[in-house]
Amino acid sequence: MDKQTQAEKFGAEFGNDGQCFETGDGRGFAEVLGLYCVTLEWIDGDNTRDTVRCVFPDGSIITQAGAGWDLGYTDCFCWEGNGHSGCQHDQELN
Repeated sequence: MDKQTQAEKFGAEFGNDGQCFETGDGRGFAEVLGLYCVTLEWIDGDNTRDTVRCVFPDGSIITQAGAGWDLGYTDCFCWEGNGHSGCQHDQELN
């Protein structure tokens, strides 16, 4: 059995539903992130846009953008469920 990353465990607390921001027992997204001691990294380097990468102590990532979130990549702000469509990696590969 594969060991889950902290980001995967976090996602499971929200039913792995990237549009859900409250757990079944009423805890909010930010509250649960705080329990994991994540580091926040904003796409523009400052807290001025809505895309943020939540880096867990084990190095796993949740990327939140607007009203959604998903597992993310360590080297960009894309969601795993969406691939690298339109990001700098997509441009570098083409």
